[in-house]
Amino acid sequence: MFRQAFDYLINIGFVDVVIPVILVYAIMYSILAKTKILGDPANDDVRARISLISLSVGFIFAAAKSAVHMLKIYLPDFVLVSIFALFGMAAVGVILSNTVKENEVWLDKKVGYVLLGLAALLIIIYFLPAPSNGISIDLTPIFQIISVLVTLGIMVGIAYFITKGS
Repeated sequence: MFRQAFDYLINIGFVDVVIPVILVYAIMYSILAKTKILGDPANDDVRARISLISLSVGFIFAAAKSAVHMLKIYLPDFVLVSIFALFGMAAVGVILSNTVKENEVWLDKKVGYVLLGLAALLIIIYFLPAPSNGISIDLTPIFQIISVLVTLGIMVGIAYFITKGS
């Protein structure tokens, strides 16, 4: 049933029109509002202009079939890399942080730098054969599931460690 709902959305063009329009609208709106090219977005008139321009660019983008096709191909990879980059930056921020809460067990700075260096080394080793799309490892389905669960566990652990209360 859930899959049928997605198939229906794909058949009516949701993926080809609505998602690219929303994505480009959000990106353009945030860029125009942040840079204040058209004025201060606190003003209703400026917000209306920013919205109109962003929506127009979104529809123009959705009309370009090649751009939408490229977006459909590269967006999943971009989102995945963005998520890993976000958690990576959070982990680096925790390791390099100078503030330690009272009664909190914390890594020594040298241990943090060693862990950071090991992570960088693993990333470099993984992406060395980049022309062949990274290291090619044929895993059985159970090991694929385990590797995904370990990766998700690490990400959840980082998120918990950063957001836990005192």
